[in-house]
Amino acid sequence: MKENRQIVKKYIIKKKMTFPILLDFDGKVEKQYGVRAHPTHFFINRQGEMIASALGGKNWMNSRNRNIIEFLLNQD
Repeated sequence: MKENRQIVKKYIIKKKMTFPILLDFDGKVEKQYGVRAHPTHFFINRQGEMIASALGGKNWMNSRNRNIIEFLLNQD
């Protein structure tokens, strides 16, 4: 949020991220979603509905968190 495009691009490359990244240059989305901590993770389904969120840093590679993601992906 409110980050420079080049800084974000370098981070995405470094972390080998392959999913869409939202650049919120003016903080508008931050306000709409009520972000209270950084980072905040939102899980949005194909219908555009927020189905889960997580505050703070997470190790998304551990088995517990990967199971949560797998569960969310398999929801209708």
